[in-house]
Amino acid sequence: MCCQLLCCSQLNSSDYWTRYDAVNSLGSFGRNASQAIPSLKKQLDDKTLLIRLRTAIALFLISNKDAELKRELKAAFSSDDRSDRYEAMKAIVELNRSGGPFVRYALAELRRSPPELAAEAINALQAIGTEEAIAALQATAKSSDWMLRSQALKALEKVRNPDGKGGN
Repeated sequence: MCCQLLCCSQLNSSDYWTRYDAVNSLGSFGRNASQAIPSLKKQLDDKTLLIRLRTAIALFLISNKDAELKRELKAAFSSDDRSDRYEAMKAIVELNRSGGPFVRYALAELRRSPPELAAEAINALQAIGTEEAIAALQATAKSSDWMLRSQALKALEKVRNPDGKGGN
């Protein structure tokens, strides 16, 4: 509880990275940080997309409500800025199976990105691991582009064998 109070107080810092770390720390407490929700919601008005996105993730991890996360992901994936989309994709990867409702963003980014930038979308599909995500990885594994194909095959292997133990 003491750490949560400290994090909540740091949400008001003028330093970007202090606010960023405080938001992420509160999210790491999950449901135990429910008292921080009002303080966190104020961060949704931050001028930077990354703080808003990280705040939306923290709120999702704490409350399991996805309205703010949907809004921030939509904003990030509507951006022409690759770094915004990259950060949003990293966020989906962090959610693992909880990111299932956001698989459409990974699919859209996989189609949108050139092969050399598709790794994060493939990582997101792997982390989500739903039937829809696996089907997309299987389709990508049949791509004529060796880079896409090899990344998708590696991701499928990790989905099938998450402990990394070989079958031979």
